[in-house]
Amino acid sequence: IENPAYTYAEKLLLDPALQRKTGKHFVVPEGPAAIPKTELWNCSGVSDEVWLAAKKILLLADQGIPFSDICVTARSLTPYLAAMREIFQANQIPYHMDAAEPVGAWPLIKRARELLSSNAGGGAPAPWSVHARWTEDLLKQELPLLPKASANIKTLLEGLLEAVHSLADLDVLGESVTRAHFMDVLGDTLDRLTLPLGSSHNAGVQVIDIMAARGLHFRAVCLLGLNEKSFPRLIREDPFLSDAARSALSEALGCRLSRKMDGYSEERLLFHLATTLADDSLCISTQRSDEEGKALVSSLYLQEWLLAHPLKENHLPRTFLEKWRTVPTDVWTPKEISIAFNREHRDAVPLYQALGWEWEIYQTLKSAQAETESFRGILGARDGHVGKTAALTRLAQEGFSPHSLEELAECPFRYFARKVLDLAPLEGDIREGELAADALGKLIHGVLEDFYKRLGKEKARSGWEPVLDQACRAAFKAFEKDHAALYPVIWTSTQILIRARLQTFLKQDLAELSASGYWPQDAEIELKGKIPELGDLTFQGRIDRLDTKQEAGKTVTRVVDYKTGNDKKGKTETLIQKGALLQLPIYLGLAKAQEAALYNLQDLEKGGDPRSIGEDFWKEHGKKLAESIQGLVSLIREGTFYIRPSDDVGQIYCDWCEYAAICRKNHRPTRARSENDPIRKANDRHLA
Repeated sequence: IENPAYTYAEKLLLDPALQRKTGKHFVVPEGPAAIPKTELWNCSGVSDEVWLAAKKILLLADQGIPFSDICVTARSLTPYLAAMREIFQANQIPYHMDAAEPVGAWPLIKRARELLSSNAGGGAPAPWSVHARWTEDLLKQELPLLPKASANIKTLLEGLLEAVHSLADLDVLGESVTRAHFMDVLGDTLDRLTLPLGSSHNAGVQVIDIMAARGLHFRAVCLLGLNEKSFPRLIREDPFLSDAARSALSEALGCRLSRKMDGYSEERLLFHLATTLADDSLCISTQRSDEEGKALVSSLYLQEWLLAHPLKENHLPRTFLEKWRTVPTDVWTPKEISIAFNREHRDAVPLYQALGWEWEIYQTLKSAQAETESFRGILGARDGHVGKTAALTRLAQEGFSPHSLEELAECPFRYFARKVLDLAPLEGDIREGELAADALGKLIHGVLEDFYKRLGKEKARSGWEPVLDQACRAAFKAFEKDHAALYPVIWTSTQILIRARLQTFLKQDLAELSASGYWPQDAEIELKGKIPELGDLTFQGRIDRLDTKQEAGKTVTRVVDYKTGNDKKGKTETLIQKGALLQLPIYLGLAKAQEAALYNLQDLEKGGDPRSIGEDFWKEHGKKLAESIQGLVSLIREGTFYIRPSDDVGQIYCDWCEYAAICRKNHRPTRARSENDPIRKANDRHLA
């Protein structure tokens, strides 16, 4: 065989062991093969390659070539799977593919995992079937199948319920298990769950990789991914056993130990076979850049092949309209035609009416989009300005906590998402097996509450460490019972860190109590009422601790609040006027105390001091604070909840906001309208 592409196969054919088994054989020289009509295209990214293949398939089908006589192939189909499913379905191309993808990335599966994790809880051991029924009932109740759900969603939900139901068969083991153990096994089962990527339509386009396509022939072939490191694949020598060592061992011992770099000979043979799959039509595509625009290099094999088969390279544009114009409009999808009509400012209503689309809704959406993209004007309904409503009036009458007012000051939209839309973040106390920051704060608060209650009003101020141990054990046990998804190693280290942090804090705190004369009298106190200095508003809150002492025959009261996150920089009174640290004045007023203190555990560890204000705060700052709070409350009453991205130095609340995914903080027109709106400007002046 003179064709160098067959060098890899020749070694096998000339192997003495094979010849002894097969006897003499004859190689029939290749005759002159018919050259199919061939096109070469360079594209930008995987999606463009698949889009081009889809359009070529439709054109071939119009020419009378059956879908089953068309093949789409690549050295590896993995990079193309998601794009093929979306683009082939959009172009209504039947196809057959044996590949499947893991379902872990689908939102439905993520939601199911979160739902099960947050509701698992504890409980006594029970048969597998009991846990399976509970899980099925929960999923059916919380994840109902919508009437217009896609076929993939239906398949996913069916597969999810089937995976849960299959665990009931483990009752044959005759052992009861805890809910946590059941969830662990279910999690492993879901990790192995896959979704078929191709239809079972065997008469459709055959989507197979080149290894599976060897020796087959089709009337038309789309060959994708002719780039370096894709075809040929990147091959390296074994770092522990080089090719030279492999050759030496083969010669000395007679063992069949192949050389890694000989894989390029196999790649060359596969390339030759790929270019000879087609009888009538061959479309070859390579990527000049990836989806992000990074330049890519075409395959060396393709460059060598072009020396013997000169072809004009076609350039597929990246922009929508220019790309679509490379193919006849007969193979455009309705969506593509609609976009083209709108880009060219043509009346698309007759098209939508002919297609049976709800064009009235489209016109409404188009108008909304134009309003949203405008840099001019002030805040509108789509920017969070919803106007006065009865629900907002009731919300304002219920009272305000320091946390809600601080949210309003930082970003009214976040308050709107949480309090008005009642959107609860999907993430719970446990995120990827670790304790979330807010859950860590709640746990530390719980330990401190239990500690001071155990310490008692009359206990001595020494010998407190055993009391801390008791409070930690009780809080950790209760938390662990309801959070089975915690990773054991991380949970153990978290307990150690909490215990160490609280020991450091309590050592300082008890020393301060001894020096000041204060002593804790109560913890976690719910208060609600009005504060004369702040006008006719109702406030509410939960005070972490209340200290008292006797001074000149009178009882002096101090409110103490704990904080576990990062402390804001700046003077205490200045931060309060800007809408931060509002628990200090509000708790001071609700408790009618003489002093309010904020202990930031993280800051105290670094040598910082507690923040505090006294009764004289009202004389110096009460009037201005009342104006600031009235300005914040007016946002609720008027129904104005604009975005306020954290651009300023030290303001990073957008980085950890639970509602960042639904916020248009990076949308320049929205930001411009927000920054220019008179309502926001007036409120910012109050908080300055």
